[in-house]
Amino acid sequence: MAYYIDSLLLTFVGFGIGASGVGGDYVWAPSLLVSGAYFVFFWVKQDGQTLGNKLLAIKVVREDGKPLDVATAVIRYIGYIISGFVLNLGFLWVIWDKKKQGWHDKMAKTVVVKTDGKSHTGIAIAIVAVTFLLFILLVIGLVAGAMVFFKYAKENPDKVQYNKELQYQQDTTISQPTY
Repeated sequence: MAYYIDSLLLTFVGFGIGASGVGGDYVWAPSLLVSGAYFVFFWVKQDGQTLGNKLLAIKVVREDGKPLDVATAVIRYIGYIISGFVLNLGFLWVIWDKKKQGWHDKMAKTVVVKTDGKSHTGIAIAIVAVTFLLFILLVIGLVAGAMVFFKYAKENPDKVQYNKELQYQQDTTISQPTY
C-alpha cells in the first residue's frame, strides 16, 4: 500500500517531467532517476520511511535491524523495478513469504517493520480507492468519447477533414525505393 501511495505521488511528478519535455523521447529516463532519488533519499535520510511508509507507520530496515545505507537503498530500488516489471508479482510476494519480504527486500536483504507511530490505513485505502475510481472513470470517458467521435465521423464523413493529398504523399513516399 505504501508503495502505491508513493507511486501515485511520483506519477504526478512524472507527468510534470513529461509535460516539460525533459528527456525528449526518453522521458522515462528522468522520471526513473527522480523516482530512484526519492526512494533512496527517504530510505537513507528519513529513517527508512517514504511518505507512504509514514502514512502507514512502517519503515524499511536491513535484516540485522540497522538503517539502510545508500548501496542497500539503491539495490532495493533496482529490486522495485524488477518487482514491478512482472505484473507487480515481486510486490505481491509479501503475501506468501514467511518473512513478508518482496523480491526487492530479498535482493537488498531488507525487511519492513512497524514503527511506534499511528497508522492511517483508512486514509491510505481511501487514497488508493479514489485514485482507482478516477482512473476507471477516465478510461470509461475516453472509450465513450471515442465511440461518439467514430459514430459522428461515420455519419458525417464530409464534416470530418481528411487530407487525401497528404495521405497520397505518405503512401507514395513509403512505396518508392530509395537509392
